[in-house]
Amino acid sequence: MGCICLAQGVALLEGMALLEAP
Repeated sequence: MGCICLAQGVALLEGMALLEAP
């Protein structure tokens, strides 16, 4: 479960970064 949560967190951070600075 930890790995899944970590992967989701990274994906979310990447998505936010792309939205902020496309």
